[in-house]
Amino acid sequence: MSQERGIFKDNPRNQGLALAVITFVNWGFSPIYLNAVKFATAWELWAIRSLLFVPFMALYISWLGQWPAVLELLKNRRMLIATCLSTVVLSVNNILFMYAVSIGRALECSLSNFILPLVTIFCGVILFKEALNRPQKTAVVLAALGVTALARVTGEVPRFALAMPLLFAAYASIRTWARLSAAKSRLVQMVLAAPPAAAVLAVLACHGAPAFGRLAPLHAGLSHSA
Repeated sequence: MSQERGIFKDNPRNQGLALAVITFVNWGFSPIYLNAVKFATAWELWAIRSLLFVPFMALYISWLGQWPAVLELLKNRRMLIATCLSTVVLSVNNILFMYAVSIGRALECSLSNFILPLVTIFCGVILFKEALNRPQKTAVVLAALGVTALARVTGEVPRFALAMPLLFAAYASIRTWARLSAAKSRLVQMVLAAPPAAAVLAVLACHGAPAFGRLAPLHAGLSHSA
């Protein structure tokens, strides 16, 4: 089975819209969970998340039947380099997001979700020469005005709200440039992140019991969606 399954596999536009809605809803609710476990550091949450994602993605790849595609990625130098770079960028973005929520900057994180589409569109137009029609240009202008208004409410430069969209746009651009498919590259990313994640937990264990160990197993299982 070489093609990815999906309820909208015959309509990529609808599939993209559905996945975008699911993703942003997930991001919107994730600060609730992160706030509940803010006694754990962002590094520890990232490490747990990275390690838990490996078996989850391995099962998903098995369901899709894409292990040959994973091996093909590992043999392709361009794809492998892009996957390594995207792993670093995404890890930094995730740690930054978790840290921002832990210090009470959830509102600024939500602002980043409004800025992200603008940065992504900018990358699409500048880097990949994609064209916008008139309604899309109007939507971009309205979104930019809305983001400016929200930024003024905070009364300061929204550092996290600017940094996270830039990082994620860089991540998306790398994946687009290397034509990385979602499933197979995600597994390789998690495998690459696993050793440093394990090292983080080992260091924390050497300096005392990790804070995350105080959570119930259910909470640990939920951390992959944070």
